Amino acid sequence: MHFRHALCAILAAASGFPILRAQSATLPRRFGITAGLNSATVGGGDVGDASRRTSFIVGATMIAPMSPSVALEPQVLFTSKGAHFEDSGGGGSIRMNYIQVPLLVRVSGSSSGQSGMHPFVFGGPAIAIKASCDIEGTEGGVSASISCDQLEGDGVKFNSVDYGVIVGAGLGFNVGGRTFSIGARYDHSLADIDDASGIKHRVISIMATLEFPWMK
Repeated sequence: MHFRHALCAILAAASGFPILRAQSATLPRRFGITAGLNSATVGGGDVGDASRRTSFIVGATMIAPMSPSVALEPQVLFTSKGAHFEDSGGGGSIRMNYIQVPLLVRVSGSSSGQSGMHPFVFGGPAIAIKASCDIEGTEGGVSASISCDQLEGDGVKFNSVDYGVIVGAGLGFNVGGRTFSIGARYDHSLADIDDASGIKHRVISIMATLEFPWMK
């Protein structure tokens, strides 16, 4: 999937809102590349000794202003979720990678200083399609890794779709006509990772984004 084409499709679907059409003539859209680190774990159900697993998130974003302070922000991301588990007998982790499409609304504060620093908050729904799933384990000095699909014969079926809500905040800076931003977000899944456990993803992300003027 080409990130830019996907973002164009999302924005075209949203362009039916009259306010977006009216503002797009005067407020330029921006296209951005974003990347960061995830601190992922799971919640709900019987999570046992689940702890956080460090992973990554990378993708593209578009900022489509609806007013000087409010913008629609669709994204296409590759994000790695999961958790780490450990007990007296050994440890392991589950790694679930997704193509995620959040549709966020960003509200920005006024800028200050020569850097044009401005705070912003954002939130909205997100849906994700599972790209891969693996389970790794170590016990007695022996390590092994299997695909989640291999567990289906034992009656475990991992869901291919994840959905939830994302909220976050950050700071943006003007850098030579571009916008550089750093921010934090919380991704709270509402879907179970499988069809039986009731366990859901919980992810905190720290991200940096470089935004470019794209079209008026």
